[in-house]
Amino acid sequence: MNVAAALLAVLLAAGLPIPAPKPEAGAIGIALRGRPELAPHSPAVQVYFVRVEEGTDIFASASLIPSNFTRSKQVYLLNCEPGRYVAVAARMRGAPGPQSGRYLVMFEKSFIERTAVEVKAGEIAFVGSYTIRQDSTIDDADEAQAHYLRVLDPRAAERGYAARAFTGSYVSLGTLQSGSREPSVETEFWRKAASTVFTREKAWGDRVKARLAARR
Repeated sequence: MNVAAALLAVLLAAGLPIPAPKPEAGAIGIALRGRPELAPHSPAVQVYFVRVEEGTDIFASASLIPSNFTRSKQVYLLNCEPGRYVAVAARMRGAPGPQSGRYLVMFEKSFIERTAVEVKAGEIAFVGSYTIRQDSTIDDADEAQAHYLRVLDPRAAERGYAARAFTGSYVSLGTLQSGSREPSVETEFWRKAASTVFTREKAWGDRVKARLAARR
């Protein structure tokens, strides 16, 4: 797992200021919500990415990079190395009730492929805005879902549903229900980012505004 991204996540969780954008680095933005069985929709609180290099198997990578900033139901990986990325899994905020813990969701192969995005230095890339269905029957996992479950929660991979629920470890498979990265969807994403997400972080807000201006 990327050490710099993990450290930044710890700093943000501690309530410390977001580091300023690095000129040589880029960033990724995504909006994602899921729906567990018999529960309302809930937003992602973290998304795991894989940087695609020569020889990388996007369905079986051991090097995951966690997003490091979340606000107003938008998730970001800030100050990441330029290159090609895909999203492979997420943690969702569970609804109040018996399943109030956070769900770990592994994405199906076709969705992973759909999230591919190119990150450039000094820019923020948009992955898309998506809704996924969450299925707790992990016996139906495809090879990517099974692999990333073993990487992120090896104990849960060995337990049945009842045992996972008893320990508060809710794991599910993510299947795309709807979503888009069309221009109108991206424009709305950046408008929200400029008006509600980066209101206290001018340097990042300027990058967002530059991205928004480029779409006009």
